[in-house]
Amino acid sequence: VLSVEDRTKARIIIGENPETNINDFLDKIDNPKEYLVVYDKDGNQIDKDEFDSTIVTTGMKVKLVIGNTEYDEVIAIIRGDIDQDGYVDISDSVTQLNHILYIELIDDYRLYAADVDIDEEAEEDEMIDISDNVKLDKFILGEINNINE
Repeated sequence: VLSVEDRTKARIIIGENPETNINDFLDKIDNPKEYLVVYDKDGNQIDKDEFDSTIVTTGMKVKLVIGNTEYDEVIAIIRGDIDQDGYVDISDSVTQLNHILYIELIDDYRLYAADVDIDEEAEEDEMIDISDNVKLDKFILGEINNINE
């Protein structure tokens, strides 16, 4: 189940599974696809012809645009996709662990991707801890099937 949350300065949409293509992701949004414009994490618009072959990554933006007017914007968060490539793998685990050990801190909406044990009550500086890394590693190793639970 996808949810839209106002947990940051920008609105986020969170709960999609890793490696989901853009078309499947947009099917779960209530607005008609013809009004949805998708941008990659670097702000480049993704052509609608590429929606089936491009996976959703943390940091992608989906904008509701009718005519020339933008009505809404959300940032996609894929739990575990900390490096913003759409996959959950060992590089995400290392990035998350480096954050926990204060070697290299994660910022912005990537914090929500790193919070895989879903500490909604935690303060931003406390939301990522070793329990997140344990869950992420279990997902990577196939010991759990759904990172969103």
